[in-house]
Amino acid sequence: ALISIAGPAVNGVLAVAFLVLSIVTTGGLSALLYLIAHLNIVLAIFNMLPIMPFDGSKIYKWSKPVYFAMVAVLIALYIAIRFI
Repeated sequence: ALISIAGPAVNGVLAVAFLVLSIVTTGGLSALLYLIAHLNIVLAIFNMLPIMPFDGSKIYKWSKPVYFAMVAVLIALYIAIRFI
């Protein structure tokens, strides 16, 4: 389960990194970096679905509190990215 957490966690970290980079740059590069941040967070949330081939199913079976905490953090990050 710890290995399964790594995938969505890395996507979340990459989303934050690209969001910060999109804020400090301008023009087309900023838009591209924002798009990459958005895609990373969507991929992380999609990967957390509790359906068997996805990492979310393994995390859900391992620890429901960890699963819901991770989903809550990713959704909060998604909302933050959409409004920045």
